[in-house]
Amino acid sequence: LIPITIWDIPKVNTNKDSIACVGQVVPFAANVFSLDPIKSTVWNFSSGSTVTTLNAPTIYQFPGNYLTVFVVTTIHNCADTVRLPIRVYPSLSIDLGPDKLLPTGTLLPLNSIITNGPVAEWEWKPNNNITCSTCPLPIATIKNNITYTVKGVTTNGCIATDSINIKVFCESAQVFIPNVFTPDGDGLNDILMVRAS
Repeated sequence: LIPITIWDIPKVNTNKDSIACVGQVVPFAANVFSLDPIKSTVWNFSSGSTVTTLNAPTIYQFPGNYLTVFVVTTIHNCADTVRLPIRVYPSLSIDLGPDKLLPTGTLLPLNSIITNGPVAEWEWKPNNNITCSTCPLPIATIKNNITYTVKGVTTNGCIATDSINIKVFCESAQVFIPNVFTPDGDGLNDILMVRAS
């Protein structure tokens, strides 16, 4: 008879994220189940870097397809390997443009410039005095100083936000008359103009 010793093979559960966005934290994490003591754990990333802890949050700087490999080894050199392919998408960007100074009563379309869209979900805050809080182009009725913030989410889960600050004049009157102007021909404040809502 030949005695044979059979050692336990470790078992690994990992997070199943397969999609991420540039600049977004991917929470790589592993749970290891083993009857024998663990000798080593290591995350191997496509960049060539390695992490030896069970949790390895990672941020990708470039879009593309990546493969992350997790290996756990016991003191008896029994091992389990998990391969996690991940697709990284370009980060979403939303730009509402510069802040504005407007007379009360202005109807302002809240335009946004999108990079790496399209946007699948919109959320505007606050949702008062705008025609829609979940559409791409609401129209705001400007009554007081206010800051509008938009959050956009792509079909791949990439998220971006931006804000626009709006200050008003003619809050307590219907007419605004500037008290200074600079008629020097530089194209800025050359004309004294009476404004009204």
